[in-house]
Amino acid sequence: MSELVELVKEKILEEKDKFPMSLRTDIPFLSKFVRAKTYNVVKAVNAIHTYYGHIHKNRNFLEGIKSSGSEFVYELNCMQVLKRRWNGTTLVYAKIENWDTAVASLKDVAIATSFVVEESLHDQEFQINGFCVIMDVSGFGLSHIREMTYHNLKLTIQMLVQTFPARIGGIHFVNAPAIFWPIFKIVMTLLSTKLATRVHLHGSLESLTNMITPELLPTCLGGFLDDSEAWDLELIPKLLHKNISYDSYWKAVQ
Repeated sequence: MSELVELVKEKILEEKDKFPMSLRTDIPFLSKFVRAKTYNVVKAVNAIHTYYGHIHKNRNFLEGIKSSGSEFVYELNCMQVLKRRWNGTTLVYAKIENWDTAVASLKDVAIATSFVVEESLHDQEFQINGFCVIMDVSGFGLSHIREMTYHNLKLTIQMLVQTFPARIGGIHFVNAPAIFWPIFKIVMTLLSTKLATRVHLHGSLESLTNMITPELLPTCLGGFLDDSEAWDLELIPKLLHKNISYDSYWKAVQ
């Protein structure tokens, strides 16, 4: 592993003029990409290029922002992480009904989610197995449609899907009303062909639990766990306490 990380470090330093910002070359940072790209040096280097490219592209609204600034989004409980993993994959739950667009924009939610992914990437199992999203679309309405413009959806997908060195094992939609269909079709056009094959639109919670064992899921998703057993209640407080930001990525020490 250490030899592969050194190879990645050598490669990106050789190409440092192609990067729009100063490079992080510390072992923990580079190891994320090596593990996420199944120990393939070329893929890891390409992923680092992509990561920095997107961070730089979105610098105008990421610079100076800290995870504590997303506390108002976390308080909505529109996004939570489950405590138990599915074959090593972290399960992330999004509940549209709890997303009050008068309080938080789609950009606010995307930034708050990006901090959760960044923090989770410190975990080696997360780096290797990635995460799976379960989105409960009940309560989806006109206020959400107004937020989900093509531009906003594209920006969100670029930030959360294309930027991070983390594998997305699947995206599962449940309780989707008819009003959600036009947005779903737009989202599908923005995903890679590979990821699109991992998208599942479930007509019932039984369909979801046929794929993801109910022993891992809360009762609101057809599972067997109550709230105290289901949710990772330590992640968000830890994230707020550490108060991470993206500034380190363009103010990095060589």
